[in-house]
Amino acid sequence: MKVLKFVVSPSAVAVFSRAASLGSMLIVNAALSRLLSPDDFGAYLLIWSFANLVAIIGQLGFRNSLVKSIAGLMNGNRSGEVASIVSRSFGLSALITAVIAACLLFVLWAPLSQYLGIYLDPSLRGMICAITIMLAANLVIPEVFRGMLFSRLANLVGSTAFNVMFATMVGFCLLVSTQLPLSTILLLLATALLIATIAGSILFFIKAPRPRVPSSASLLSILVTSSPFLTSHIGSFVMLNGDLWVASNSFGPDDAGVYGAASRLALMVGIPSQIGISVIIGNIAHLAALNLRSDIESVARRAATVFALSGLVIALPFVCFGAPLMRAVYGAGFETGGALLATLAVGQLVSTVGGAAQSVMMLSGGQRRVMLLTVGFAFLNYFVASHFGAAHGLIGIAAVYAAGLGAYSCSLILSARLMLGIRTIPSLVELKSIVRLSGHI
Repeated sequence: MKVLKFVVSPSAVAVFSRAASLGSMLIVNAALSRLLSPDDFGAYLLIWSFANLVAIIGQLGFRNSLVKSIAGLMNGNRSGEVASIVSRSFGLSALITAVIAACLLFVLWAPLSQYLGIYLDPSLRGMICAITIMLAANLVIPEVFRGMLFSRLANLVGSTAFNVMFATMVGFCLLVSTQLPLSTILLLLATALLIATIAGSILFFIKAPRPRVPSSASLLSILVTSSPFLTSHIGSFVMLNGDLWVASNSFGPDDAGVYGAASRLALMVGIPSQIGISVIIGNIAHLAALNLRSDIESVARRAATVFALSGLVIALPFVCFGAPLMRAVYGAGFETGGALLATLAVGQLVSTVGGAAQSVMMLSGGQRRVMLLTVGFAFLNYFVASHFGAAHGLIGIAAVYAAGLGAYSCSLILSARLMLGIRTIPSLVELKSIVRLSGHI
């Protein structure tokens, strides 16, 4: 009975859903590297990156601010207004996303495709626009359920749902076919997103509090609250994807495909950190509300220690056996990205230590500092990689971004210490206790 309670607990569901989502993304990239031609695989990674960027801009930071707004309505005896404020937010988000996507795809696509070095069949632009709109919705849907305190549903809908469905579809295609056109893959992605969007919407209208009344809450006030989160999300995305754009612009979609494959595999180093953050973030938020900084430091340092150790375990094989791992995961021809994988894995390893610091800053009044640091490092990395890193090939771009991730992580740790007086670096005491515990297992 205790095991069953643990398996269905919100924390366990958060861990399992995050692992399923990240694992599905790895399966998709590994399968697509075999189903698509090298140029089409590079084009897919760039299109996916483009769609995510536009979706992040289009959701206007609602994925963060709606949690707070919905929680306020639920606690203030105004729960009937939840459906109204969510519907208005989704409508505005869909409109903004559609306008931006249509502008880039139909008006500015020629200079954008020339910069990225890819050709896109004009007939696919409408599908990519639809994918972008649904992606924006799926970024927000989980946070709506989180605000209504349906934690388990929040971890199962949105990105988890469509990633698992898309991975299942692509895996089946790999069993029955050796090669597919890019248009088919985009159709499968659109189908998975459509099913996830419909399912999330139906669940929301079932779970939304009744009786439902028009909301007096202002969207403008929510937008003001969400602007620092939106800016931070854009900066984080550019930091994690800008190197792919530089690689495509400098060396074409074929090499960008190899670079993108290495960078996506290197993200596995941060999986324990991402899963751990999803588990401890509620605890940090509660302690921050009570201003218990010593307890926050204890949680953060324990988490940073675990993140660093688990990240090291994953990074070591990438550093030592990069080429054979790239070949094993993505197929023949991708072993040329072995050095890229090793370099990017080191950058991800250093950045895992800063994950706890970022959460502490965001939940303890340091949102604007995080926003400035994120945007500053994102565009600094992009500038240095474009003007100096690319001159040394793909490995130069990877080295610049790995160093940038490390510097960003250190800046977060330093900011938490100077602004809040909270240390978030790994703890030697915690390390010794983990070592002792492992000795007893």
